[in-house]
Amino acid sequence: MLMKGRYPVTRTLQYLREGDVVLKDVVKVMTVNYQNRSEASDGARKYISLKVPQIQYKNPRVQIVMFRNITPSPFICFYLDDGEQIMLDVEGKTFMEIHERVRALVCQSQEEMQASEKKQEMNPANFGPQAHNCLRQCIYMAPYYEEICRELDWSLDAALLARMRAANEAELVRLDAALEDAEKNLGESEIRDAMLARAEYLCRIGDKERCLTAFRKTFDKTVALGHRLDIVFYLIRIGLFYMDSDLVTRNIEKAKSLIEEGGDWDRRNRLKVYQGLYSLAIRDFKGAAELFLDTVSTFTSYELMDYKTFVTYTVYVCMIALARPELREKVIKGAEILEVLHGLPDIRRFLFSLYECHYAEFFQALAAVEQRMKCDRLFAPHYRYYAREMRILVYSQLLESYRSLALSYMADAFGTSVDFVDQELSRFIAAGRLHCKIDKVNGIVETNRPDSKNWQYQETIKKGDLLLNRVQKLSRVINM
Repeated sequence: MLMKGRYPVTRTLQYLREGDVVLKDVVKVMTVNYQNRSEASDGARKYISLKVPQIQYKNPRVQIVMFRNITPSPFICFYLDDGEQIMLDVEGKTFMEIHERVRALVCQSQEEMQASEKKQEMNPANFGPQAHNCLRQCIYMAPYYEEICRELDWSLDAALLARMRAANEAELVRLDAALEDAEKNLGESEIRDAMLARAEYLCRIGDKERCLTAFRKTFDKTVALGHRLDIVFYLIRIGLFYMDSDLVTRNIEKAKSLIEEGGDWDRRNRLKVYQGLYSLAIRDFKGAAELFLDTVSTFTSYELMDYKTFVTYTVYVCMIALARPELREKVIKGAEILEVLHGLPDIRRFLFSLYECHYAEFFQALAAVEQRMKCDRLFAPHYRYYAREMRILVYSQLLESYRSLALSYMADAFGTSVDFVDQELSRFIAAGRLHCKIDKVNGIVETNRPDSKNWQYQETIKKGDLLLNRVQKLSRVINM
């Protein structure tokens, strides 16, 4: 195919798609060193012009760097994720000789490419309408089907369960045969890959206990630190799916210890996202906000959620956890967050209506957010708490500016009735969440915010009385 003159413009996409170099997953960086005018580098220069664009198109996660006139002789070097390097001497080699050598050394085999394509097709994240070519076949999940029916007290469909079990067992037999063949004929990395494939399949069909056992065996067989961390991340995801706090916390601690041994920056940032997601699940919104803000510019944890969802979660937790000055500096003026919020008008309205004190608009946005949270598996247990705390926040924000104000003014500001505001304020005042009092006769609210010393004094007296009462009760049953 001619790639000079007008041809690159009309044939670029076709040319890129015809590339046949699909590198193995372990390859992370590829460098090509060559001389600009040396005859010994003719093959390398032709390889760069014809094949490197195709390689980059087919391998978007691989970083490719060209070094010109730096080394005396041309060579290609591949850097693997375990720190090893594969160096290929291309001095005096023709274009086709270089191409065949690269394919033999670091390219996926036909079987590996087919397995990768099948895995991509089976990825539930790619499910979608036929118009987008994303229809996916159903995954037979016999263990998970049994668990769901047991939890929800549904009746089992015996015929369906038998068909699902047969499909699961057939696939497990195939994976066991591949593992046995790897143990007899292949090396340690191939054995590990076969064990990992079996563990991932058990995870996909919802067999929690067997997949945890399989992942632990794979972890023991794995040497490379990066691969060990990937397995720990897998275990954390399983824990988040089942909301198994013990599984999540144990593996987060294990991941931290592995990171301290020398984990790369990408996995360090991914661990922060995992920690933040777990903090959100246990209602530690302050911790989640700090962790999410640390990773908002370097987010790569697409196995957990897409970037829009991540930014949405970040805005939610920051609004409830951060003080107004911090919210302005880290969220309102955050370039990465603002860029995504252009495509999330409801979340943008929710954030800016709070910051700009448009309280009626904020209440409308809060109602929409509350409905969305009801359908979110992480926020669903907390949506009532979140909505209540946000209402307290805006009430406090308005009252801070006044010594007193009319109930009718507050009702107009929030777009609600006077009775609703009266009921809300009464409840929060009685709970000690708002420092004000209601004069129902005159229809006004008067603030009575104590200073810090008075507040500490009152708190000490209150807790001291409680302590004395408990000591007196204890003295009645204990003979001093």
